[in-house]
Amino acid sequence: MDDLKEQVEGRCTDRILIKGARYEWFKLSALPNLYADVLLGNDFLGLHGKVEIPFNGERTTLTVFDVTIAKLESPFLSANLAAHRKPIAPKSRRQIPEP
Repeated sequence: MDDLKEQVEGRCTDRILIKGARYEWFKLSALPNLYADVLLGNDFLGLHGKVEIPFNGERTTLTVFDVTIAKLESPFLSANLAAHRKPIAPKSRRQIPEP
């Protein structure tokens, strides 16, 4: 299943309005190559007692209980650097008196 892993491309915090319900300062992550417009995380889904997502398929309703939590690995800060690049190491801002 390693081929299903994706790196988070970006993160932001924003207010969301969905069908009249407000979610204040919710954390959002951008993932590449999704097969859907939105991927809802368990932190968001867990705010609700029940979530219904219609697909308009030909078969009757399928109810799923006890969905396993999907965990995304936090990216390393320098993970996306090219192999020949090095992270910038700024000088300390601490004031040290010169001798």
